[in-house]
Amino acid sequence: MYCPRCRAEYREGFEECLDCNCQLVDDLPPESDEMIDDIELTTVLTTDSSDTAEVASHILEDSGIYFYVKGGGFDKVTVGYDHMVGPIRVQVYEEDGELAMSLLEDLEDGPA
Repeated sequence: MYCPRCRAEYREGFEECLDCNCQLVDDLPPESDEMIDDIELTTVLTTDSSDTAEVASHILEDSGIYFYVKGGGFDKVTVGYDHMVGPIRVQVYEEDGELAMSLLEDLEDGPA
C-alpha cells in the first residue's frame, strides 16, 4: 500500500497515510513532471535568491510540509559565469498554503 501524495509505503492493514491523511492505493504510477503539473499547488514564495529558496525549503521540510521548487535554472552567459534565469517559486499543496506563508513571512523576498 502506498500514499499517492508523499509516496510512502505502508504494510498491509493500513488504509490511510499517517502524514497526509490520504487514502492509500495499491500501486503508484511512475513519477513524472506531468504528475506534478496535475496537483493543485499554490506559490508561497517567489525569489531571485537561491539562498532564500534553500532556507524556505528547510523551513517547510522541518515543518513536514511537502513542497516543490520551480525555476531558477542556470544559463551560461559568458565563459565561467552562470546566472539564474527567472525567479524561483516555492510551491506547496493548496491546503498547506496559509501555514507555509506564515512560516516564510520573515524571509527577505516575502510571499508571492
